[in-house]
Amino acid sequence: DYILNNRIELGIVGAKVESAKLEYHKFAKDELVLIVPSRSPWAKIRSITLERLGEIPFVLREEGSGTRMVMEEALKKQGFDVSRLKVVTTLGSTTAVIQAIKIGAGCTIVSRRAVREELDKGTLKSIPIKEMKIVRDFYLIHRQGKIKSPLCEAFFNFLLDKSKIDALPS
Repeated sequence: DYILNNRIELGIVGAKVESAKLEYHKFAKDELVLIVPSRSPWAKIRSITLERLGEIPFVLREEGSGTRMVMEEALKKQGFDVSRLKVVTTLGSTTAVIQAIKIGAGCTIVSRRAVREELDKGTLKSIPIKEMKIVRDFYLIHRQGKIKSPLCEAFFNFLLDKSKIDALPS
């Protein structure tokens, strides 16, 4: 909305919203993972089936968030009815969702990048969902046909060049 209403020139999003007024450029890949607090009884399992996913209290992002859209689409493709999730709360930011999980509100599916530090520290645990991997693209977006300011153009090109370097195999 900020880009469509000319409030900002450039954005980064995790899902495409079809609009002829927006231009998308693939920027980075990300994996969405199921996380639980490391002290949760669920943290002891090695993996979870889709059937059992509906048994855990679940914290969701708000309607319209890229994370939620990608998660719901991936679950539906696997034949899982997202209404079966035992949703305990819906929150408006990834940070709020992560904090809710850390204090024991349940589980969620979130960007691995967003919880990398918590996973490394061991405060959160990622549990693989059997026979399912959720990968998404991040996109740089700007308004179609609008000339970017010199600073925005330089930053845009820097990010695209950096993403190409980071994507090279080591």
